[in-house]
Amino acid sequence: MRTDSHTMICLPEQVSDVGFRQNACRAFLFALACSCCLFFPMFSIHAQDVLPQERQKSLEELLQEPPRECLPVREISPGDCAFDEGERLEFSVRYVWGILDSEVGKASATVAEAEGGSGVPLYHCIAEGRTSRFFDMFFKVRERFESWFRQSDMRPLASSRDTYEGGYEARNNYRWIRPGEQIEADVYTTRLGDTSMVLPGTECTFDLVSLFYFARNLDFSNYEENVKYPISFAIDDGIYNLYFIILGRETIRIRGVGKFRTIKFAARMVAGEVFNGDTDMYIWVTDDKNKVPVYFESPIKVGSVSGRITGFSGLKHPLDSKID
Repeated sequence: MRTDSHTMICLPEQVSDVGFRQNACRAFLFALACSCCLFFPMFSIHAQDVLPQERQKSLEELLQEPPRECLPVREISPGDCAFDEGERLEFSVRYVWGILDSEVGKASATVAEAEGGSGVPLYHCIAEGRTSRFFDMFFKVRERFESWFRQSDMRPLASSRDTYEGGYEARNNYRWIRPGEQIEADVYTTRLGDTSMVLPGTECTFDLVSLFYFARNLDFSNYEENVKYPISFAIDDGIYNLYFIILGRETIRIRGVGKFRTIKFAARMVAGEVFNGDTDMYIWVTDDKNKVPVYFESPIKVGSVSGRITGFSGLKHPLDSKID
């Protein structure tokens, strides 16, 4: 099993001081990360149109309530898994700031099979993204995330990250000593240099890619609407906490793809060095067995970002949520 490749992401404090480049970089990286890996936001929105009026609460009120226990890791039978080898998802990321309204980049996520020690069946999944040619002139970004995780329960065994953003670089290599326990990490960033450490992982701790695929395999019927659920992920030299809330169901139209029945979420990062923790994002996933993310949106400090699915192939289950 390969564990020597790398992947990357932009830390806000490391980006250019030039306003346009800074905002373009932050917008792209946030949007790209969300497109690739789904459940790790840092910005806010306040709408409640999905919830019946008598049950509406603001996200601020919901996020002040105590969280439920960590999302449980469960055994997943091959027939119940939301995806399979050969799946490919493609996304477009858009940034709006004043008169600027432009596609800033593209992202993709692919699934392959691999084999771990003692013949344990694994998935090897890759999420990649890049700025468009126009934005390359202002702030060139290239992203590659890889993860190897068990097919039976989505628990990661190894992951990597390799990033380039306008001169800033970051590389991570993680090895889970035991699933749900400590993580051996070899990390390089422009800020840190080369470091090796052991991160205190738990059953709730994933890398970004395995978190994305784990989330797609949640049995939403077991979770209540308007309840805060915690989970965490490792990146660089730290572990970051995330809350998400299921808001309900909604039908939306995705430009160039069609209309879908979806499940809508709000998500928020707990405040830390990288994420400011005071804002939220909305995410829509197909209301079928595939649970494909088809759209997200969020305002940011300057402007707003959104991402939409533009193509998919190799889906495991019928796309029953697609209306036209």
